[in-house]
Amino acid sequence: MSGTTASSSAQGSEDQSDVREQAPSLAPPTAAHFSLAVALVALGEFALFDVTPGAAAGLFSAALVLSMAALNPKLLTRRSGMIIFILLLIGCAAIVEEPSFLALGVGVAGLAAFTVGNHEKITANAVSWLHGSLAFLPQILIRLPIDLAAMPRWAKGQRWSKGLAYASWVWFVPLTMSLVFLALFASANPILSKWLGQLSAVDTGLPQATQVFFWVMLAFFVWAFLRSAATSNGDNSTLGNQKDFDDAELVTKAIRKGLLSPAAVCRSLLLFNAVFALQNALDYRFLWLGEALPVGVTYADYAHAGTYPLAASALLAAVFVLLAFPSRLRTRGSRVAAALVYLWMAQTVFLVASAIQRMGLYIDAYALTHLRVVGLAVMGLIAAGLVLIALRIAFGKGNGWLVNANAAVLLGTLYTACFVDIDRIIADYNVANCREMGGNGVPLDVKYLQSLGPSAIPALKSFETDPETLGSSKAWFVVKSRAKLAAELRRRQSDWRSWTYRGFRLGKLS
Repeated sequence: MSGTTASSSAQGSEDQSDVREQAPSLAPPTAAHFSLAVALVALGEFALFDVTPGAAAGLFSAALVLSMAALNPKLLTRRSGMIIFILLLIGCAAIVEEPSFLALGVGVAGLAAFTVGNHEKITANAVSWLHGSLAFLPQILIRLPIDLAAMPRWAKGQRWSKGLAYASWVWFVPLTMSLVFLALFASANPILSKWLGQLSAVDTGLPQATQVFFWVMLAFFVWAFLRSAATSNGDNSTLGNQKDFDDAELVTKAIRKGLLSPAAVCRSLLLFNAVFALQNALDYRFLWLGEALPVGVTYADYAHAGTYPLAASALLAAVFVLLAFPSRLRTRGSRVAAALVYLWMAQTVFLVASAIQRMGLYIDAYALTHLRVVGLAVMGLIAAGLVLIALRIAFGKGNGWLVNANAAVLLGTLYTACFVDIDRIIADYNVANCREMGGNGVPLDVKYLQSLGPSAIPALKSFETDPETLGSSKAWFVVKSRAKLAAELRRRQSDWRSWTYRGFRLGKLS
């Protein structure tokens, strides 16, 4: 019996391996693929970048179609493929006539149909064409990364290919995320934004960021269609309808061994610490040391604009740490990365503290509101979450512990807030810091305080009776507002169903 089981298991393994061997696998790219890809990206940059689309867009489209046919003449063996090829070239003439979104959409759909035209499962049925074309479109986003990951396997030990793939993946996350953090900090910090603007205005002869981004996007697009022109190993299947069993494995290995490898993580943390140090140094100088802001920069610009981008930066930092670090860091090789991540977490906590300080300065100047109270609470929760992530790494806790700890902090915060009269805190703060009371804030907004309800009664009473405001013109509006709120409070408390203990305490103060 056991022998039969073992035999069937072995047979199942052989069948599974046969399936993997028989599964269509895209052939390796050739020098022609790389040459045409570079040429098309260069042509596309010349014809499309930073210009109003015109006849050059049609010429670029025709070059792409002709390149696909040149790489794989089998795309033209079927009558349907030849018809699509001719229609695509005529469509390119339509773009030369006048580019439009309709012509662009029809062209992309035609290119996708052209790529799957020589697949044996494609019939005259329009549904099969639609299915095959839709199956191909996601390849525009993933084919280039997958081919970069597969490059060492195709090279069969060639050092140049391994080095190129290694450099591409190991530096992808550090450079990309560093630019993302820098962009977030620039949107949060008008001083840094001004510096970057001055730097971009200098003509260094290097391509601009938008130009590089255009190259990358065009390379993704061009490479997907050029690679679809390659025949697969073993049959004439194209990429559009195949399910390459190796793709998922390649992506997983590339992420584990490339994007999030120890080398990539260490490079990322080094760059991230440098970018965060720049932002934190500016905050330390202008927020914590109290130096005057440069001419033309107000606290409204410096504080309010920076709250949400800084929160996004902190959350992005937390996500990276959770993805890059396992639950335990016991090995010798992880000590450098652990030290760097602790430093980065400390910098991120300081970043959040600076964001809270910014919000505090903004509140001092422009009063307190519900939204700003929520902003402060969210910043505090983010800081607590970052500390918990650092503790998780330090003490080797798992993701379950981290989720439970964050849930406990969140629930504790919400539970405590149930017993706090936030409306009264807002009213007391705004009255104490308003300009009429000698504070540095804006003039008192009586209508806003009245909208807070009876909780604002003690604050309005203190404004009404304060020697600084006694007998002033605004005190008269305060008296009327307090009287309305007191009447509303008495009406509520008179009905036992609406009676509250907080209302009872406020009634004694009114």
